[in-house]
Amino acid sequence: MGTVGRVLWLVGLLLLAPALALAQQAPDPKTVRPGFAGVCTAEQAAVIEEAFAVAERRVRRAAELLEAEPAMPEFTRWFGDGSVKAVRQRLALIHGTLTRHRPEDMACNVPRACEGAIVAYAIPATGAMGFCQRFFRMPERGLDSRFGTVVHELSHVVADTEDFVYGPRRAEALARENGGLAVRNADNYQYFVESVER
Repeated sequence: MGTVGRVLWLVGLLLLAPALALAQQAPDPKTVRPGFAGVCTAEQAAVIEEAFAVAERRVRRAAELLEAEPAMPEFTRWFGDGSVKAVRQRLALIHGTLTRHRPEDMACNVPRACEGAIVAYAIPATGAMGFCQRFFRMPERGLDSRFGTVVHELSHVVADTEDFVYGPRRAEALARENGGLAVRNADNYQYFVESVER
């Protein structure tokens, strides 16, 4: 390839690069259509709906139990010396959203968004949520359940939580070491709601 050919090849590559980058990004859930990555099948939609329904019942029950017994062992386990009032407020936000509606934008198995160990994700700015293949293999109850994952992701959207740590052991350690951060950590809400089963 001569000099002119190399220059034309480089110019073409520079013009093509932005289009390739856009093509590799996860599609906007609003724009996906049947047959494209990101569209949930009827079976997946049913599993997600069931997880939302169970999450609504379990968050309501956890909030009722916390109201009746603020010093309950599960609270100390997952929030340490954190604010009971702050946890109640966040649970109320999560429960209110679960009661009223589902996210308008939901996607399944978006390739770029579901890489590695990602189970699900939320986009707080838009309220969009996505569910990856691992989500559909999770248990229906217990720690790291499907409904618990819904609680986790929805807490990002409506209750301003963050991901300081992941996993039960780290969440418990965070509660022991810094209750204030535990009250703002999404996994701690997930595990609290999953643990309160009476």
